[in-house]
Amino acid sequence: MKILTLVTIGSYLDIEVIQSVIKQGFEGENDILLCPYNPFSTVRPDWGQNIVLKQNKAKEIVLRHNYTHLFSVEADVLIPANTLTRLLFDNKDVVCGIYKLHSHSDSLKGTIAAFRKEDKIYVSIEAGKDFNWGEVIEVDFLPFGCTLIKREVLENIDFGIGLDAEFSMNCKNKGFKLWADTGIVCEHRDYYKK
Repeated sequence: MKILTLVTIGSYLDIEVIQSVIKQGFEGENDILLCPYNPFSTVRPDWGQNIVLKQNKAKEIVLRHNYTHLFSVEADVLIPANTLTRLLFDNKDVVCGIYKLHSHSDSLKGTIAAFRKEDKIYVSIEAGKDFNWGEVIEVDFLPFGCTLIKREVLENIDFGIGLDAEFSMNCKNKGFKLWADTGIVCEHRDYYKK
């Protein structure tokens, strides 16, 4: 297996997060691409375009250089040891580790950043209701903070301005399943506290 790890970096660089990526212990080829994406405020309309540009550059590298997977990590998500190995072992089209949303997420603060569709809305998955800790469960929407994507998915789906929501919907529409590994619990660091 040949992995490209994309670490998207905003206006901060958390060395512990970068170290957690470097120390994954994966024995195959794992190239790490650090991409600053947000030289602008998150309230600017072009904020999302910067992220999409970096994601599609990483996708192009994956496809051009025969990588088997893209591992997406956000610079505010501290991932546990052996996360990459476990996600590879899960062998899913798209699979994420889980973490809680922080203060930047307003009303969703404290909920898990993986969702299931209920009626016409998306609701955060809940331990005891939707899963038991350690299970790998199918979800309808997942984030990019700690997510492994197979090459076959990237051959069929672009990253778009709707970010993780658009990507999740496009995966579902093309028949790719989305999964959350609840045995991988990441720390979502909050740099937006006031």
